[in-house]
Amino acid sequence: MNAPETAADPRSTEDEIHEHVPAGSTWAGLVFGLATLATGALVLEQGWSVNGELDPSGPRFMPVVVGALWVALAAAYVAGMAMNLVRRTVPDSVERFDHIPRVLFLIVLLIGYAYALDPVGYIVSTAVFFVVAAAVLGSREHVRDLVVAVGIAVAVYFLFSRSLGIYLPPGVLPL
Repeated sequence: MNAPETAADPRSTEDEIHEHVPAGSTWAGLVFGLATLATGALVLEQGWSVNGELDPSGPRFMPVVVGALWVALAAAYVAGMAMNLVRRTVPDSVERFDHIPRVLFLIVLLIGYAYALDPVGYIVSTAVFFVVAAAVLGSREHVRDLVVAVGIAVAVYFLFSRSLGIYLPPGVLPL
């Protein structure tokens, strides 16, 4: 009799993971990549159609830059998916839908953040959003998350309001 494989054997764990991934997952990644590439090409084409010069202060510059970067990243993704298809391997990024409850909770959290932004204020709602999102994504360092969240929210608030003249909602804080 053969000895049972243990979880310490990396090949057995990898085989178990790939065993449960549907065969069409590589095709789904390729189709997604092609759709993303087409969307990037549309953004780039629309950016070029904006009237004006292509200088950094003009209205065409950022749409063209974003479109070009989008196309480059999507092309790299499509190339990677095509290579996986040729090699007949399943990429690590193709997983079962284990994370759907987290994703749905984050979407609801983001909608709540958008509604809380004006009445509660940018600093408070952003800090709460950051801490709760970190916890949903698996962080167990809540004090660290709170310190980082408040620090980033305050820094961004003052950067926008004092340096750029873009006033974010102060909400309940008298700023």
